[in-house]
Amino acid sequence: MKIRSIAVKELMKFDAPVQIVGIDDRLNIISGPNEMGKSTILSALRAAFFSRYSSVAKDIKKLQNSQNLGTPVVKVEFEVNSDRYQIRKQFVKKRLAELRFPDGRIFRGDAAEDELQRLIGFGDSDGGGGQSADMWNLFWVEQGKSFTPISVSDKARSSLHAALESEVGTVLGGRRGRELPKIFSDQRNRYVTATGRERGDFKKLGEKVDVIREAVTSLEMRRETLSNSLDRLEQCQKGLKRLEDEGIDQQILQELEDLRSKEEEILKLDLTIKAVKSNLDRITGEISALDKEVRTRRELEEEVKQANRSQSNTSEYLESCKEKKSAIQTKRDEHLFEVNRLNSQIADAEKNVRKAEEVLDLAKELSELTNLKSRIRQTQELIRESRELSAEAKIILVTDDKIDQIQNAKSKLDVTKATIKASATRISFELKSGGANGITVDGNSIDSETYEFETISQIGIDIPERGLISVTPAVQDESQLLENERAAVAEYEEALRSANAKSFEEAKNLGSKRKMLLQNSVEKDREVRNCLPEIDQFGNIEAVQEFVELQHNILNESVKSLNLSEPPQVSTAQVKLDNMKSIPERLRPELERHQHELDQIESRLTDAKVELARIQEKHDNSEERLNKLKIRLTILNQSKSMADLKEEKRQLTTERNQLSRELDILEKNFSGSSIDMIRARIGRLEEQLSNRESSRWQLREEISRLIGHIESFEGAGIDEEIEQKYRELHAAQSEYRRIEQEVAILDLLIKTLNNAEMEAKEKFLSPIVTRIKPYLDRLFPDAELVMDEDLEIVEIKRKFDESFGNLSMGTQEQIAVLVRLTFATMLAEQGRPATVILDDALVFSDEERMKTMFDILFDASRTVQIIVLTCRKSLFEGLGGNILSVECPADI
Repeated sequence: MKIRSIAVKELMKFDAPVQIVGIDDRLNIISGPNEMGKSTILSALRAAFFSRYSSVAKDIKKLQNSQNLGTPVVKVEFEVNSDRYQIRKQFVKKRLAELRFPDGRIFRGDAAEDELQRLIGFGDSDGGGGQSADMWNLFWVEQGKSFTPISVSDKARSSLHAALESEVGTVLGGRRGRELPKIFSDQRNRYVTATGRERGDFKKLGEKVDVIREAVTSLEMRRETLSNSLDRLEQCQKGLKRLEDEGIDQQILQELEDLRSKEEEILKLDLTIKAVKSNLDRITGEISALDKEVRTRRELEEEVKQANRSQSNTSEYLESCKEKKSAIQTKRDEHLFEVNRLNSQIADAEKNVRKAEEVLDLAKELSELTNLKSRIRQTQELIRESRELSAEAKIILVTDDKIDQIQNAKSKLDVTKATIKASATRISFELKSGGANGITVDGNSIDSETYEFETISQIGIDIPERGLISVTPAVQDESQLLENERAAVAEYEEALRSANAKSFEEAKNLGSKRKMLLQNSVEKDREVRNCLPEIDQFGNIEAVQEFVELQHNILNESVKSLNLSEPPQVSTAQVKLDNMKSIPERLRPELERHQHELDQIESRLTDAKVELARIQEKHDNSEERLNKLKIRLTILNQSKSMADLKEEKRQLTTERNQLSRELDILEKNFSGSSIDMIRARIGRLEEQLSNRESSRWQLREEISRLIGHIESFEGAGIDEEIEQKYRELHAAQSEYRRIEQEVAILDLLIKTLNNAEMEAKEKFLSPIVTRIKPYLDRLFPDAELVMDEDLEIVEIKRKFDESFGNLSMGTQEQIAVLVRLTFATMLAEQGRPATVILDDALVFSDEERMKTMFDILFDASRTVQIIVLTCRKSLFEGLGGNILSVECPADI
C-alpha cells in the first residue's frame, strides 16, 4: 500500500480543513515548526486505517478538537496494486465510514471497514480505537519512539517470517525444534541453575560430601596435632633449660654498667660545646647588627643630599609653570569676550528667524484654509447630485431579489405549461376549401380549413348535419395540472405587480437602471471622499465647516498677536524668512573660529593647571620627605656616633675569634658518633635481657598447655572414627559423580542443539543481514548486526561486541531506522509495499551521521515509499526528495 494524500478537519489541533497532496512513490518531506500538527497527521492516518468509525474508546475521543468539540474527519487516498482508493471516516459525532473503489463502487459503514482491512492485508483493525498492534508499528514511527528497541508483534512476526521463509525455506525445525532445548534445559535445571550452580538434591548431596570430607579432614588434623604436640613439648623443655643459665645474664649486666658510665662523661662534654657555640652565635649576630646600622646611616646621609638637589630643581620649575598659566589665562579671556558677543548677536538674529517662520506658517495655514473652503463648496455640489441619484433609484422597486423572484415564477410557469403541453392531446384539422363552415369546438367556430390545438380536458366537436364528436384526453390529473397553471400564472403576475413592471423584460430594464443610478450615487460619494477627505475625520461636512470657521478666527487672532496689519502672503513671508536666516549664517563662521581658538586655549590652560598642580604636589612631597630624613639622621647621630660604632665592632670581633679557638679544641676531644654507638649497644643489651626473660615465661606456659592437650587426646579412638567417615564419603561421592555426569550429558545436548539452531538462525536471517549490510557499512564499517529468531536486535559486532541496550541513544535510533527500512524493502521486493513514516526521527544524530542517514534514506526510497515529518526544516532540506506543504481547502 502507498499513501497519495491525506486531509483532516476538526481533528485534534486542526479546527479548519487541511490537506497534504502530491505524495509520490519515493521520499516525501513534510516540515514545519513545533505545534504545527505533524504528529496529528500520523494520528489521523492511524485512525483512518486501524480504528473503527463506530468506536467509543478514549483514544478516539481524544481526536476531537479541544476548542469546538466538533466531528473529527479524516480522508486518505491510497494505492493498492496500482489502483487508487479513498477512505473517509468521521468519529465521535455523526459517525461514518465510506470507502470508494476505482470502479466507482462505494462501501459504507461496517462493510467499508471489512473491505478496507481486506485491501491493506496486514492485519485486522483492533476495533477498540487504539493503534494497530501489528506490522504498521514497525513502519509508522511516532515522535520520540524512533530510538526505542524494535518490538515485533506476533502478527508482524508471522508476516516477516513468511517473507523470509519464501526466500530460504523453513530452517528452524518448527515448534518441536524449538521445544527440544527447553525440555533438556528443564531436566538440567533440576540439578543446576542457569549459571551452573548446584540446586535441589544435587546441591544437598554436594553439601553432604563437603560435610563428610570436612569431618575426615578434622579428624586427621586432630591426629596430626597430637603427634606435633609431643614433638613440640620436647623442643620447649630443651629451650627452657638453655635459657635458665644465670652466668650469661650476669655478663650482660656488667657490660651495661660500663657503657652507662662512659655515656655520662660524653654528655657533659657535649653540653660545654653547645654553650660555647651559643655565645659565638650571639657575638656574630651583634657584629652583623652593627654592620647594618653603619650602612643604614651612610645611605641616609646620601638620601638627604639627593633630596636637597631635587627640592631646588622642583622650586625653579614650579615658578615657571605659574608664569605660563597666567599668560594662557589672559589669552583665554580675550577670546571668551568675542565668543559671548557673537553668541548674543546670533541669538537676536535667531529670534527674528523664529518670528519669520511663525509668519510663514501662518501664511501657509491661511492658504490651506482658503483651499479647504473651495473644496467644501465642490463637495456640497457633489452631495446634492448623489442624493438626487439615490432618490431616483428608490422610486424603482426592482431589486436583484425581485428579479430572481420574477424569474423563478416565470420558470415555474414555463415548466407548468410545458407539463400541460406534454400531457395534452393534439387535434388537427385538414379540411377542403369551405369545409370549416359551421364546425365548432366546444361551441367556438374554427376560422380556417387548417386548424390545430391541444387540450387536456374533454371537448366536443360539432359538425353540422353530421353530429358531435367527443374527445377525452388520457390525463388522470387534469384538474391538478390546470390548478398548477392557474397558481403559476397568479404567482408570476403578483411578482410583476410587486415590482411595478408589466413584463419580465421591463423588470430587468428597471433593475439595470436602478443599479446604474445607485452606482452613480456611489461614484459621487467616492468623489466626495476624494474631494474632501476631512469628512472621515470630522464625520460630516457641517463639522468640517465649523472647523474652518474656528480655524479662521484663530488665524485672525494670530495675525493680531504678531502685530501684522494684514494677513501675510506665503511668497512675501518666505523672502523675509530667507533674509533673516542669512544673518546668523554669516556670523557663525566667525563665532566658530573664536570658539575653536577658545577651545584650544582652554585645553592648554587645563594642561597647564594639571601640570602646575602636579609640580606643586611634587614640591610639597619632596619638602616633607627632606625634613623627615633630616630629623631621622639627627636622632641617629645623637644616640651613638660612628666612632663608637666602629670601636664596639672591634671589641666584639676579638671576643668572637677567642671563642672560635676554644671551640676547635673542644670538638677535637668529642666524637659525636661514639655516643650513638654506646646508646645503641645499651639498648640492644637491655632488649636482650628482656627477651630472655620473656622467652622463659612463654616456654613455661607452652609446656603447661602441651601437657594438658596431650592428656585430653589419650584414649579418644581417632583412627577408627577416621575409617568410618571414609566409607561414608566414598558412597556419597559415587552418587554425586553420577548426577554430575548426567548434567554434563545434558549440557552437551543443549550446546549441540543451540549450535544447530544458531546455524539455522544465521541461514534464516541471512536475507535481512544481506539487505542491511550495505546500509550498516556506511555508518559502521565492518560491523555486523545480530538478531534473534523473533527479529529483535540483540547486539552489534565491531571491534568488540556491544549489546543493543548499551549503545548510545543516537546509535540505537540509527540502527532501528535501518532495520525498519530493511523490513520494508524485503516486503516491497515481494510485491507487498509498505510505507515508512518517521515523525521527528534522528534527533540524536551528529552532523556526519545525519548526512550518511540522509544518503541511506534517499537510496532506500528507490524501493520504499518514505514520509518524513520534521520540525527542523533547514536541516532536512539537505535530504532531497519531494517537499510537501499543508494546504487549507474550503472543505474535505
